[in-house]
Amino acid sequence: MKIFAKRFMGYLCLSLFLVLAGGPFSGVTIHQGTMVKKSIPTYHLGPGGSALNGRRGTLEVSVPAKALIQWFRPTRYSLAAIFLVLGLMLMRGIYKELPGIRLNARWVARLGDGIFVLFLSVAAFGFVEYFMARYFNMTPFLNDEGALGVMAVAYFPAAAFFALFSSRQFGQSVEIKASGITVYSPDGTKSVPWEDVRGLELRGTFTVAGGDGFLAPRKMQTKLVLQTRQGPIELVEPGLKKIKTRIIRVLQEKSPPSLQGDISRIAEAW
Repeated sequence: MKIFAKRFMGYLCLSLFLVLAGGPFSGVTIHQGTMVKKSIPTYHLGPGGSALNGRRGTLEVSVPAKALIQWFRPTRYSLAAIFLVLGLMLMRGIYKELPGIRLNARWVARLGDGIFVLFLSVAAFGFVEYFMARYFNMTPFLNDEGALGVMAVAYFPAAAFFALFSSRQFGQSVEIKASGITVYSPDGTKSVPWEDVRGLELRGTFTVAGGDGFLAPRKMQTKLVLQTRQGPIELVEPGLKKIKTRIIRVLQEKSPPSLQGDISRIAEAW
C-alpha cells in the first residue's frame, strides 16, 4: 500500500505540474452584470446584392465585461514548480532495487508511469478548469461544462486505478532457489517451498474491446501461475522476452523433476 500511495500522489502532482505549466488557460473572468460596448465590423451589400458596391460599417453591441485574474499567472507557475518537486520526490523511491529477478525493468516502469501521467493530465486539465470556473468564475478554454464535469469527477478515480495497476505490474520480482520460490510484490512477500508447489501454468487476462455494436475479448497479458497448497500465486507477464527466458532458465535449474514438464510447456508458450 505504501508504493501505491506514493505512486497515486506522484501521479496527481506530476499531472497537475504538466497542466499548470503548459495548459491553455484563459486566465480571464467575466463580471456578471457589468456590460461594455463592443464594435463588430459589418459589410452591407450594394444594390441588387452586389458585393462590388457594398460599404463597410460597424455594429455596437453590449457584452459582459472581462478582466484578467491578476494572481492566476504567477500562482499557476509557482504551484507547478511545487507539484514538480513533490512529484519527483514521491516517485524517486518507487524504482528501488528488488531482490531476485525483477519482472519489469526500471526503465519500463518509468516509461509506463510517464504514459499514465500524460493520460491523466487530460483529466487534470478538466479538474483545474472546472475548479477555476466554479469558484473564481474564470472563463474556461474548453467551453463545455459537461465535459469539464466528467473530467473533474474522473480525475481522482483514474489516478487511483492507474497507480494500482502500475504498482502491481511494475513492482513485482521473483527469487528462485533450490529450496523454493519467493515472490515479492507491493501486497507483500510470499515464500513457498517446492514441496508445496503442485504445478505451474499460464493464465491469460482479458478485457473487452470492439465497436459499432461488436464486442470481443482482447488479451492483456499472460501470467505465470504457481498452484500451491496455500492457493495460486500469480506473476505478471514481463515486458521483455529476455526476462521471461531468464525466469524459465532458473526454474529449470532450481525446480524439482516433478515440475520440469510444466516448465517445458511454459517455455514453449510464454
